[in-house]
Amino acid sequence: MTKSSTTRRDAHTARVVLRMIKGRRHTSAASASERVMSMMADLDKVLLYLPQDPPDDIITDVERVVMTLRTADQCLTDGNTASGMQSLDLARARLDRIAARLAPADEPTP
Repeated sequence: MTKSSTTRRDAHTARVVLRMIKGRRHTSAASASERVMSMMADLDKVLLYLPQDPPDDIITDVERVVMTLRTADQCLTDGNTASGMQSLDLARARLDRIAARLAPADEPTP
């Protein structure tokens, strides 16, 4: 499998996972739910900015964001709001770093 097809597969997998998380109505805390939705939308935007053949470290960072969102989703599903929110904060920081690396110098980050 080529690196390009692997990258496309990874991006597709990330989108599928995000849609699965988005489809769940798992938390009574509206702010947590809104943050999850916002984070998923932002990750979708970042995925659109990925170059055709992104560096391996960016792919690894995207995978970490997806894993952290999964952790947040699981924590929120289990009623562990504090850990879920911590995971969301970590995912946001990682996503912001990725977006900053992908954004052209003269444009704001996605």
